[in-house]
Amino acid sequence: MAEAKKKTASVFENLSKVDVSAYAEKKGMFTYLSWAWAVNELLSRYPTASWEVHKWGVDGCRQPYMQTKAGCFVQVTVTVEGVERTQVHPVLDNRNNTIKEPNAFDVNTAIMRCLTKAISLHGLGLYIYAGEDLPQDLSTESAKPVQKVMPKKVTNGTVTTGHKPNMKTGGHKSTASQQNYIMKLREDFMKKLGNEKGLQALTKIEKDVKLESLNVAELTKQQASDYIESLVQTYAIVGK
Repeated sequence: MAEAKKKTASVFENLSKVDVSAYAEKKGMFTYLSWAWAVNELLSRYPTASWEVHKWGVDGCRQPYMQTKAGCFVQVTVTVEGVERTQVHPVLDNRNNTIKEPNAFDVNTAIMRCLTKAISLHGLGLYIYAGEDLPQDLSTESAKPVQKVMPKKVTNGTVTTGHKPNMKTGGHKSTASQQNYIMKLREDFMKKLGNEKGLQALTKIEKDVKLESLNVAELTKQQASDYIESLVQTYAIVGK
């Protein structure tokens, strides 16, 4: 029992120290963490980690969501080092309204959000969901999106906040963490597939995410986030 508690504490302690800010996006009043990055980060640290999408119904007619009068819900359990954490998540639209009759895409999106939150219960990015459970004031003033406060930086004696806008695209410049992670993923592609096939795969990904520049340093934060997600998804397929 003592050994199990020690192992649980170790997993949570290790994952909770990971800075996920470069891979989190604020949409309205909610913050979302890239599921592809979360899965990659979890498996790179704990390769034996696994997850299960719960299903409801009788054999032969089981579905990965539960439909109730309040709406539809999905449930995912993530197991790390023998410790299970379960998360339930409603099926929502892009405005976080309940979808009572979801299609396959809606259910899949909810499952991936639920998976990310279940992973966070093991410590990875748990802090970004702080305040999500607070009651919402529907007044005009409080309905405004919460602005993310960027850490202050001192450069040549001048105090600045956040990342400078990318002059080519108008977006905020990608972070150093994003740029380093992209370079690592590109190197992994080349090692796994070889120069020719690796370049072909990278070229296709860059075309799919509609990059305006192949210079990683010039990517916006959003472009880098999209690029990383595509790289992780593709590598999960070709890397097997």
